[in-house]
Amino acid sequence: MTTTVKDVTHISGDPDQGIAVTHHLDKMVHASVTMVYTGQHAAPFPKMEITCEVYKAGDVLSVHTVCPKCRHAQWIDGRNKQIEYDPDKGLFIESFGCPWEMDETRKEFGMSLCGLRLTYAGRVVREA
Repeated sequence: MTTTVKDVTHISGDPDQGIAVTHHLDKMVHASVTMVYTGQHAAPFPKMEITCEVYKAGDVLSVHTVCPKCRHAQWIDGRNKQIEYDPDKGLFIESFGCPWEMDETRKEFGMSLCGLRLTYAGRVVREA
């Protein structure tokens, strides 16, 4: 009997059952788009560049991006929000809010949720 050793990826928090599926997202990227945000959370700089990765599964687009206020990563699913991507015109995502909780150093007036509402239009990120 021959035994082979295989690499297993264990995601923290999930029980290790000896079975793992690894997705290499870097090989699944449909497009990478650089967006510009000029709102109040770009301070102390006049603008912030946000790189978004667009993924495509069948006809559904999804986007991996970063919130300019709390700096947490966000996954926007095309099944829940209207997403359009055109290589010439840019990325368009309907208004969405950040669901992340702020860390202790960034809480404002006792509020713990980020809640920043954004709209992506072309190559510009605007507060909604």
